Amino acid sequence: DRVGRRPALLASDLLFGAGGAAMAFATKSATWLFFVGRASVGLALGLGGAAASAYLAEIAPAAWRGRFLELMELCVCVGCLGAYAVAYGLGDSRWRASIGLTTLVAGPHSSCSPSVSCPPFLATVPRLRVQAAAAADSAAIARESALAH
Repeated sequence: DRVGRRPALLASDLLFGAGGAAMAFATKSATWLFFVGRASVGLALGLGGAAASAYLAEIAPAAWRGRFLELMELCVCVGCLGAYAVAYGLGDSRWRASIGLTTLVAGPHSSCSPSVSCPPFLATVPRLRVQAAAAADSAAIARESALAH
């Protein structure tokens, strides 16, 4: 709550991209890079899943909240299946390429500044803006962002 959902998603993307790059560049003499990269990707997945779920729960209308969260879970599963398909298609000899492709997934999100909406289409959650602004402004913020329940 202190940092916000969008910066948490940005941090997740940065950890994910850096972890993928570390694993892809690991060598026999620097195997520690692979393990550091794997830990980074694990942290990124945990942080991203929690932040995305909280963000969706806060912006979704009450009647659609469960559907949005279930759709997010479905997208995660389809993404995992796609990653397995890519790894299978590239084969064992090109494992670095399949791991390195993870940086392309994180790239669009991590390329923008934390002060900007990351990614640009993510709306600011009215609850967080209410904490920084007056309560009277909160209704206008909710109407403006079409997130009023």
